[in-house]
Amino acid sequence: MKKRKQQEERSLLGAWVCDMANRLMNESGVPMTQSEAFEQAHLVRRLLEKLGEGYVVFVYEKNDGELRVARGTLCKGADPAFDNYVRKTDENNRKTETLNFNYWDLERKRFRKFSALHVRCISSAWKWNKETEEWEYNFK
Repeated sequence: MKKRKQQEERSLLGAWVCDMANRLMNESGVPMTQSEAFEQAHLVRRLLEKLGEGYVVFVYEKNDGELRVARGTLCKGADPAFDNYVRKTDENNRKTETLNFNYWDLERKRFRKFSALHVRCISSAWKWNKETEEWEYNFK
């Protein structure tokens, strides 16, 4: 049963990466080969996984071309301010931005977003170890 679930997850992640690569090539307005698009899509997938597991230091390019070194998370327990955040209701159904992703900025204590097109690298990632009750380096 566990093996089947892992296969299912890999299949879904593979489909997500393919979809992201296609969107990077078709919607970004930046000329990109299929190989470059898949490499970028895999980088974004790894970043989103790491954000969900703990806190991450990563680099992305802002709209003005400046590089931002960000410390962020999407993991409960990584930051009390994130855990206590209450989403403001938004009655307008905003169009989902297909290449942009939100993350919790650990320094500013608020949500920010990055473009999948502009992620440059994942510097480091930490994951909470329940057994030792400590953050440990997790860059697999």
